[in-house]
Amino acid sequence: MKRLIPIIAFSAIAAATQAMAACGSGPDFCKDDPRIADLLAEKKARLAKDFPAELVALLDRGSMCVARIKQSPDIFTIKEVKANGDWQTVPLDSDAFRISKGRLTTGEISHFWLLHASRAFACDGDSPHDQRDDWIAAEEVNSDLAIRCGDCMLTFPGDAS
Repeated sequence: MKRLIPIIAFSAIAAATQAMAACGSGPDFCKDDPRIADLLAEKKARLAKDFPAELVALLDRGSMCVARIKQSPDIFTIKEVKANGDWQTVPLDSDAFRISKGRLTTGEISHFWLLHASRAFACDGDSPHDQRDDWIAAEEVNSDLAIRCGDCMLTFPGDAS
């Protein structure tokens, strides 16, 4: 029995090492990390206190790894795009959203994006953000991870409107 314990311990270490080796980028970049579900749920719960559900749902888009959850911002932003292609990014809150909607109505901007992050995060095995089909280079946004607004509506927690 005493000889079995080292063999079992060695087997466990070898299995863990082999699992890590399957993800060549390191444990925080592996897509099958068991910590992902809890970390994502915690981040979404934190963001849901200040932001609409439609925005919090953006966190579910794209591939997922611990590094993405930990390194992604704890805010959302608006990227306003003018007809000439110039753009600016501002932190998103109910006032900024109302202002961007007004600028869209007056034609000051052609459209705007609601973003958690404008560039897709590359977990293990993922292509860089600018080599993906949804990359819009002129606006520096991965469109699959954003909401393009024309007539979108949002209700922020605590807002009466």
